[in-house]
Amino acid sequence: MANLTLAQIRLQLDQVASEYDARFAGQSRVSRDLNDLNGLVRRTQQAPSGPREAPEV
Repeated sequence: MANLTLAQIRLQLDQVASEYDARFAGQSRVSRDLNDLNGLVRRTQQAPSGPREAPEV
């Protein structure tokens, strides 16, 4: 995986949030497409969460 900056990670997550807002905000939960929701969840889970190991000094 490429080393992403904090700004790039934030951009990826902001894009997912914007897509959620555009497609689902204000909608009845019953009307939401689970496949679409699962895709957004997958994209969020794939975003890096920070260093996997302690940095070398």
